[in-house]
Amino acid sequence: MMNEYRFDENAVISGNLAAEGMILLENHDALLPLKHGTRIALFGDGQMKFSMCGMGSGSVLTAYRIDFIQGLLEAEKEGKIHLDHEVLENYRNPTSAAPQNSADCLAEIAGTDSSSAPEERPVFPDESPEFISDAAKRNDVAVFVISRNASEGHDRYDAAGDYRLSESENALLWTLIDSAFEKILVIVNSGGLIDLSWFARSEKLKGLLLTWQPGMQGGRALTKILCGEVNPSGRLTDTIAKSYSDYPSAGTFRNHNFEMVYEEDIFVGYRYFETIPGAGDKVLYPFGYGLSYTTFSIENQSFRHDGNLIRCTVEVTNTGKLPGREVVQLYSSRSAGGLEYPARELRAFAKTRLLAPGESQSVEMQFDFHDLAAFDDTGVSGAPKGSFVLEKGVFTFHVGTHIRNTRCIGRYELAETVILSSPGLLLQNGLPRRLHADGSWETAPYSATSAEEELPWEEERVKPAKPILLDEVASGRYSLEQFISQLSRRELLHLSHGQDAFTTGATGGIGNLRRYGVPNPQTADGPAGVRRQVPSTGFPCGTLLASTWDTELQYRMGEILGNEAAALKVDILLAPALNIHRDPLCGRNFEYFSEDPLLSGCTAANIVNGIQSQNVGATIKHFAVNNREDRRKFTDCVVSERALREIYLRGFEIAVRTGYPWCVMSSYNLVNGRKCSCNYNLLCRILRDEWGFDGLVMTDWVTHAHLWQEILAGNDVKMPGRELDIHKQTDYMDRDFRLIPRRVLERNAANILRVIMKTNRFRDKDFGRFYLLKANTAVCLPAAEMSSVMIGSSNISRCDEPDGGWFHSHLLTIGHGNYSQRLTFNLDAEAAGRYQASFRLAADRPGSSLELCLDNVRVGELKIMPTAPRRSQEEEKADSASARLQSWQTQGEIQFEIPKGRSELCIFFHTAPDNATGINLKHIVLTPIM
Repeated sequence: MMNEYRFDENAVISGNLAAEGMILLENHDALLPLKHGTRIALFGDGQMKFSMCGMGSGSVLTAYRIDFIQGLLEAEKEGKIHLDHEVLENYRNPTSAAPQNSADCLAEIAGTDSSSAPEERPVFPDESPEFISDAAKRNDVAVFVISRNASEGHDRYDAAGDYRLSESENALLWTLIDSAFEKILVIVNSGGLIDLSWFARSEKLKGLLLTWQPGMQGGRALTKILCGEVNPSGRLTDTIAKSYSDYPSAGTFRNHNFEMVYEEDIFVGYRYFETIPGAGDKVLYPFGYGLSYTTFSIENQSFRHDGNLIRCTVEVTNTGKLPGREVVQLYSSRSAGGLEYPARELRAFAKTRLLAPGESQSVEMQFDFHDLAAFDDTGVSGAPKGSFVLEKGVFTFHVGTHIRNTRCIGRYELAETVILSSPGLLLQNGLPRRLHADGSWETAPYSATSAEEELPWEEERVKPAKPILLDEVASGRYSLEQFISQLSRRELLHLSHGQDAFTTGATGGIGNLRRYGVPNPQTADGPAGVRRQVPSTGFPCGTLLASTWDTELQYRMGEILGNEAAALKVDILLAPALNIHRDPLCGRNFEYFSEDPLLSGCTAANIVNGIQSQNVGATIKHFAVNNREDRRKFTDCVVSERALREIYLRGFEIAVRTGYPWCVMSSYNLVNGRKCSCNYNLLCRILRDEWGFDGLVMTDWVTHAHLWQEILAGNDVKMPGRELDIHKQTDYMDRDFRLIPRRVLERNAANILRVIMKTNRFRDKDFGRFYLLKANTAVCLPAAEMSSVMIGSSNISRCDEPDGGWFHSHLLTIGHGNYSQRLTFNLDAEAAGRYQASFRLAADRPGSSLELCLDNVRVGELKIMPTAPRRSQEEEKADSASARLQSWQTQGEIQFEIPKGRSELCIFFHTAPDNATGINLKHIVLTPIM
C-alpha cells in the first residue's frame, strides 16, 4: 500500500496538472486574476455538481476530493477573497418552491413529460431577480458555474441541459445580466465541449474559464487560477464552433443506428474549419487558443533542414507583468498537388518553463520530414494505390501561439515526388462520398482489401519429459519457442482468454498456467487513476491532460500511475485512451485527448513512457475509430483508408513508435464492415508489420465476436474471458477451434508470455499460495482464505459467523449461463493420483449446483441439496443471509485424477433460476483414493 506521504505528494501533482490544463477563453477588462479581497457570489447548480472525472473506466476512487466550493473556502480563510455565504447556503440548502412555469424542470426530475409532473413540488435555489439584486449590492463579481458529466457507453445530445444551456441555466444567465452585477465570470466544468455562443450576448460577461474535469484537487487548482497564484497556460486541443451543427460530423453522428459514415474524410476539426471555404466563419475559438494573464513575444531564430529532420528555433519572451508559460506551435502547409491537403497541420509544439517578466527562453522544435507524407488511396499522385507519398512542391512552416496566430518561419521545396512505402489498401474503403478541400463532394472509389495471410496447419508438438518453467526461459536456459512447444492446444487456448481477477477491484488477469510457472498478472482501469476498490490519486480527465501541452507533466503523471499500480498489485493498466475527438457529442471524449492525431499520440506516448518506467504495462486503446459510445459494439465506421491512415490510426502509430506500450486494446466497433477485434490487416499487418509492435493485443471487455475469429486475426487475449470457460466449449471447440492452426496459437502465446515476463508479478515469483498434496494424506482447502481474493464482486464476501466460510450472496445475479463466479485453488502434487473431493457447505434452497474443473477441464458436478428447512418470507427477512446459511453438511464424492506437479482447481457456482439462493462454503477436502 502507498504510504501517506507519497499519496499527498501525488495529489499535489494532480493539482498542478489541473491548473496547467485549464483554459482561459475570455478575460475582458482584466477581470482575472481577482483582486485581493474581491467579494464574489456563486450562482448555478454547477457548483453543487462540480465534476472531477467522467464516469465508467475513467472514474477513480479517491481518499478525498476538493471541489470548487472547498477551494473557495480555503482561499477565503486565507483572506484572498470574500465568499457570499448567504448565496452559497441558498444552493446548499434550497428552500424555494419550484416556480409555476417550471413544469419542464419537474418533468426532468420525474423522468416524464410535463403533463405527468408530480404533485409535490421540489425545492430549488432562489434565483429570482430580487434575490440576485440583493446579492449584487453585497458583491463585486457574480460567478456562474455550469457543470456537465458524461459516461462510457452513452453519447451526449445537442439538447438543452447537455450540449446547450438548460432552460433554468439560460434563465439564470439572463437574470444575472439584467441585474446590477457589472462583472460576471462564467466557469464551465465539463469533460467535453458545450455551446458557448451565448457568451457574446452581453458586455457584462467578462470572463470565461474552461476547467474540464480537473481531478481530486480540481477545486483548489481553479481557485489558484482565479486568485492569480497560477497563471493559466492551457490551450485548446479542439476547435470550438459557434453551434453543434457547424461541425462536419454533425450530419452523420446520429443519423444511422449501426452505420456511421465519415464523409468529411481527412477534414476533421481544424483541418475542416481552416480549409473548407466558409467554414472558418463558424469558429468561436480556434485550435490551440488560450489566454494568459501576461503577454509574450515570439522571435524567429533559425530554421533548417537537417537530413530527414526539420528543425526550428524561436525565442519566447515574457513581455507582460506577471510570470507565465507559453505554448509554441509549429504548423505546415503546402502547395497543391495531385492530392488535396488541409490548409494547416500541426507538426510540433513546445511549452516554455515559467518565465518571469522580461525573461526569455530559446525553444527548439523538430520533426521528421517524412511525417509530411500523405496516404494516396486512389493513385492520383502517380504512386501505386495505398502508398505513403511526399508530393513535389513547396512546404511552408508557420510558428505561433494558436492556429490563427502564426507567421512563416521557413520553406522547403521538394523537386520530385518521393514514394516512402506502398503497403497497399489493407482496410476496405466503401465510403459513398467524401469531402473535397473546396467544399465539393467526390464519390469515393470502392477498393478491395488486400488478402489476409494464409496460415498452414501444424501438428501437436512432442512434450518434453519434464515441464519447462517460464522462469527458465527468463534465465536463458530454454528459449521461448521451446517453452511454448510443450503446451497442448487446450493450454494454448487457455492463454488466449482472460483469467480471474483475484486482486480486489481488478478487471481481469492473463496467463495463469501455474504448473508452468506462468502467473496471473492483473489488469485495472487507469485513465485518470488506478481504478480499484481502494483510494488512489485522482487525476484530471484526458482532454485536460492534453490541454496542458506539457510533456514533462504528462510523463510525471504516468510515473505516478505506474508507481501506484505497482503498490496496488496491478501489473497492466488499461490506459491511456486516445481516440480522435471527431464529434463533440461522443460520450467518452473526456477520456480522449484531441481532434489532432499528433497531439493525441504524443500525449499518449508521454503517459505510456511514465507508466512503464515503473515496470507496469500500459495499454493504449481503443484500436481503432471508437468515436461513438451508443451502440458501440455494433457501429460500423465507414471511412476512407486515407482518413484512417492520416487521422484515426496516426495517433496510435506515434504512441507505438515512441512509447512502446506493452499492450494494445482493440475496439468494439466495426471499420468498413469488419469488427476491429477480428481484423487481421489492422492488428497484424499494420500494427505489427508496419509499426513494429511486439506486445500483447487484447479485446475490449466482452466483445460480440467469436474467440476463434479474434485469435486468427491476431487478438492475443479475449477479455475478461471468464464467461468463456473453455471447459464448457467442447462442441464449439471441435467445430471451430480446430480451424485455428497451432502456429497461430503459438504466435499469440509468445506475445502474451513476453509481456508476462516483464511484469513485477513474474519477477517477484508471485504465483499465490499452493496447497501441497502429499501421498496418502488428505488436504483441506479452506474457502475463507480465498474469499478475499475473489473477482472483486461486492456480493461475494467472507461469512461473518465464527464457523462460516465463503458466502455466496443470495443477492448475487448468477446463473443463466454466467460462469464468472468461481473459487480457485493452486495445487502442487508430489505424485500423480486419484482423489475424491467433498464439500462442507450450507444452502438454503434447492436448485443450486457447482462444477469442479482441473486446469480448465471439467472433472465433475455436484447438485447441492438444501441443508435446512426452507423458511417463510417473514423468517428470511428477519434473519441475515449469513445466519440462514449455518446448517452445515458434507456433500459430494467427486473423483478425479490429479497429475504430478502444479495444477489449478476451480469451483464454479450456479444458483437456482429464481436467483434467491445462497451458498456458504466452509472448505473442500481432497482425499486420496488408495
